[in-house]
Amino acid sequence: MYIKDICLEGFKSYATRTVVPGFDPYFNAITGLNGSCKSNILDSICFVLGITNLRQVLASNLQKLVYKQGQAGITKATVSVVFDNSDRSRSPLGYQDCPELRKYGRCVGTSCLLAETRGKYPVYVVFVSATEKYPKFCIAYEFVQAEKIRDSAVSGVEQVKTKTADIEESHKRMQVEIQEMETQVSNLTAEKKASLGGEVKVLSENIDALSRELVKQASVLKNQEDTLRSEKENAEKRASVVKRAEDGAVDLKQRVEGLSKNLEECEKEYQGVLAGKSSGSEEKCLEDQLADAKVAVGRAETELKQLNTKITHREKELKEKTNESISKREEAVSVENELNVRRKDVENIKMALESLTYKGQMEALQKVGKENTELALSLVGYDEELKCLDIISSIVLKGSRRTKTQSASKAWV
Repeated sequence: MYIKDICLEGFKSYATRTVVPGFDPYFNAITGLNGSCKSNILDSICFVLGITNLRQVLASNLQKLVYKQGQAGITKATVSVVFDNSDRSRSPLGYQDCPELRKYGRCVGTSCLLAETRGKYPVYVVFVSATEKYPKFCIAYEFVQAEKIRDSAVSGVEQVKTKTADIEESHKRMQVEIQEMETQVSNLTAEKKASLGGEVKVLSENIDALSRELVKQASVLKNQEDTLRSEKENAEKRASVVKRAEDGAVDLKQRVEGLSKNLEECEKEYQGVLAGKSSGSEEKCLEDQLADAKVAVGRAETELKQLNTKITHREKELKEKTNESISKREEAVSVENELNVRRKDVENIKMALESLTYKGQMEALQKVGKENTELALSLVGYDEELKCLDIISSIVLKGSRRTKTQSASKAWV
């Protein structure tokens, strides 16, 4: 430990705060001119360390340690010495953990705060001398303390052994109790399994059966969904066919109306032909034409009968279809009625042709036969449309029975 710096304020010639730093750990020297107060620094160190003989600091009393003896307005002297305590091997006892030590000395007027320090210093000197002179006492004291520690440790070991024995005994008792409890648990578990074995088996069988049924129903549901999806797609396709059939029926109705108008015109012409007869030179030609017309009329009647039979058959089937197919059937019935009217008109014309001899009458008859042929062809096309409608109606009924809901039935239609 060595002095690191000194701070003086109001001490002898140092009126203001003065710090003297930069001390060397091994060698220091104070140099200067005569009268430059070199000795005041040494006096400040002696003052801090607690010197009792003031003559050694060139002062007869403590008041002389204050700057100009307190007459310049400064009434106290303060000295602070900082020691470097980084070397623990040279540190004083009890201060090994402090890197720096600071010691203050202050003198106020004629009193000094170092009185307490001076009182403790002799005790410290005696203690140090006793430590140096009587190390055996310290060793003996340490030996006695070690004996006490040993005795307390032995008694502690005995107590620990006693506690260990008690713990081992309690551990053995707990092991026995645990074994008994495990035996009881095993017995109870066996009884529980025996009582619940039958119920668990029944429940397991029920679970297996339900699982199989669930898988089966899931498969059926998936197949139904696939079938429903495919039928829905087919229904959409058939719906377009129905729409085209409806459009064709409208066109056919318009054509029937046109034929009705043409028939009325033919009747008017027929009434005009009845007003006269042809000459002998034209009679044979008219007879040939009349025969041809009769053949054409016969073919037309045959076709009309066939169409009438088909229409009747389709009417019976369409009675079992949906409301929309019934509306189509009503249109077919109206067409059939119109055909019956046209057939009666043809019969009337045939009867009238038996007495007709004019060339103009034969032309009218040929015109009527041509129109009837066109009507027959139109009815053939309408028959094909009725077949498509029949297929769609059967699909609709099948889908409605499967879904069993009114909303699904409307969707299929």
